[in-house]
Amino acid sequence: MENPSVHVHLPKLEAFSRSQQVECSLLELISSGTLAKGSRLPTELNLAQQFGVSRVTVREAIARLRADGFVSTKPGRGAVVESVAPRTLRFEKHAGAETFQHLFELRRLIEVEAASLAAQRRDAQSLAVIEAAHEAMTWAAQSGKNAPEIDMAFHRAISAATGNPHLLGLVDFIAGQLQSLFAQAWVNSALYAGGALHAHGEHALLVAAIREGDAVGARAAATAHLDAAEKRLSRSGPVGPSEAALSQAKF
Repeated sequence: MENPSVHVHLPKLEAFSRSQQVECSLLELISSGTLAKGSRLPTELNLAQQFGVSRVTVREAIARLRADGFVSTKPGRGAVVESVAPRTLRFEKHAGAETFQHLFELRRLIEVEAASLAAQRRDAQSLAVIEAAHEAMTWAAQSGKNAPEIDMAFHRAISAATGNPHLLGLVDFIAGQLQSLFAQAWVNSALYAGGALHAHGEHALLVAAIREGDAVGARAAATAHLDAAEKRLSRSGPVGPSEAALSQAKF
């Protein structure tokens, strides 16, 4: 039997309040037990009215809670409390240049080695998932569509191909925190000639190396892609696959 939605009195926030303040208020209700595990949050509209903010602000706050594992969203039920245990790992989406560099260092540490492992361990099924995601990105790049979700799915598929569920879980968590970065990279790519086709070329090198079981080439291709992605995100201009990646990747 489903738990009924919990009706709670929420303080109205000041006009300058944003999603992080809504998030903190909801976290306090969760950690205090007012919103227990398994209970539904008030509706998005109800929260917006009680906090005195827009529904977009509430949606952003719930998305952050979902990325941290505190809530999940279920069809027909809305947001449901999943955990009252805090997760301290957090990446701020609107932080400064130093945090931006740290985020990409972390992506390199994880995704470069994940690509190498995927080249060594991928089987026919996991390779098919990678190639399907790559084909979807090919369509998006050629049609001029922004497709950050497909981009994230592509990198997730590579991590899944490692066969390490803990690595996949970490990548899922990071992807949830970096959604805005993926989206911004696609937006910035559109500012330059060739748009997302630059990233498509980098992804093609990576897929080719994984397909051929070339761990060294996969590592080089992943490194080249992340270097170029960082430049696109910082609006430094488009960068194609490096000569090192081209020389080491197999087709």
